[in-house]
Amino acid sequence: MNSRIPHRSRNARQSHQKRNRKRRNWFLFILKCAVLALCAELVFVVLTSPKLRINKIDIRGAKTIPLSDLRARTKCAVGSNFFLVDKGRVRKNVLKNPVVRDVRVSRRPMRKLVVQVEERIPRIALSAAGKMYLVDGSGFVFKQVRRSPKRLAVLEIPNLKGSPCIGSKPYHKHIMSSLKCFRKASEKGFRIEKISVDPGNNMCLNMVSGLCVKLGPPDDLGRKFANLKTVLAARQPEIATDALYVDLSCITAPAWKPKNASVTY
Repeated sequence: MNSRIPHRSRNARQSHQKRNRKRRNWFLFILKCAVLALCAELVFVVLTSPKLRINKIDIRGAKTIPLSDLRARTKCAVGSNFFLVDKGRVRKNVLKNPVVRDVRVSRRPMRKLVVQVEERIPRIALSAAGKMYLVDGSGFVFKQVRRSPKRLAVLEIPNLKGSPCIGSKPYHKHIMSSLKCFRKASEKGFRIEKISVDPGNNMCLNMVSGLCVKLGPPDDLGRKFANLKTVLAARQPEIATDALYVDLSCITAPAWKPKNASVTY
């Protein structure tokens, strides 16, 4: 019998240890439940409290766009939760205005939403179908105006079929050619007042100085404007007063024609 007593005692101890491991710590369990309930209540308050709703839209960067238009496009955010406001929707609504090039939407303290607008910069004015349109550097037609702004080159395309669609790019291949021509002329120090393109894609430039330049097709523009600079440097006084036009259509043989004369030099 003495040999069996230790065996039974060892089994009893193991059973007692198992019962101790299964015993639940009710205090810790209740504490965890309380913390979870408190967190859930806090989240509910944060997401539903009227004190955390957007009550102000701060619009910045608008120069030519009426603020009333931008307010109407951003009003969907007013009253939205500060943390759940759909900034993507606000941005998409503002970008529907073709004058807007880009927009950034950000939250600010005191329940404020900041909408930073970047407007398109006109590079040329397109004259088509008796109307005037502004075009940015990417060829995007974004606005109709009554007349061309000062110091902005005007592009005329005779016999153009149809009117440009605002919000489209590029509307016509001549627009991209004209933008390229305008950039090259600016690099060489020339200021263009008007660009005319005929059906054969030949360009004629009217400079701010009053000089007329027959550019021909819009290729090798860098060399053509370099030739123009050389011609003007060689015979500047004579060309400025007597030239009817300068012809750069042939790169290897630039020429100019005096006024009231049939001879081309």
